[in-house]
Amino acid sequence: RKNFFEQVQDILCKVADQVIPQVMKKKLEVPFTHHLHELDEQFIFDRMFLKFIKERNYSPEELAEWGIVAEVVGEYGYRLMFPVTYEGEIVSYLGRTVSNDKTKYKNCSNDTAIISMRKLLYGYDYITKGQDSLVICEGVFDTIRFGKGVAVGIFGKDMSVDQMALLCSLDIRKEIWIALDGEALYDADKIAKNLKPLVNAQVKILVLESGKDPDNYPREELLEMIK
Repeated sequence: RKNFFEQVQDILCKVADQVIPQVMKKKLEVPFTHHLHELDEQFIFDRMFLKFIKERNYSPEELAEWGIVAEVVGEYGYRLMFPVTYEGEIVSYLGRTVSNDKTKYKNCSNDTAIISMRKLLYGYDYITKGQDSLVICEGVFDTIRFGKGVAVGIFGKDMSVDQMALLCSLDIRKEIWIALDGEALYDADKIAKNLKPLVNAQVKILVLESGKDPDNYPREELLEMIK
């Protein structure tokens, strides 16, 4: 704990020197076969995507606003592809299966990614630095459910030092909510304890029903819980 704050400060100092030139060096393209508006019910593979999207209570248009596309073939076949951006550039991506594949999520490899997923926050580019509040979620769908500019995703139940440094750079003023899945209160508490010495905002935990995650709730209900 004594060295933790120094580690975070050190990472913040290096962001401008290391990350931004790395982004400018090469372009990363997300593998995809269809834009979501191109999906057609008459094709069996397209129906898989449309059925999955509907069952999650989204519309193709809503997901398309986040740059999400569909991949039918290759290594990421039958997956919705989520671009992960930093300063307006795609630096990594992940795919979520719409089939019965046991591997739900497949991340862009560190060899391919411009920046490793564990150094990023999903939805980071939609946040305004210095805004009053922010929600921290586990995954991409949880982040999308809260809405642009409201939440960021950490791609799991723990938060790396690099992700904490990126969060600190956002300078949230009043409240930071930890909104992990209902059964992950221990993990949420651990993140909260690590963040409290690093940020000016109050760090709070949003307690959800066990077995549920933010994606299971309507957006209005989630925002009302926080309110």
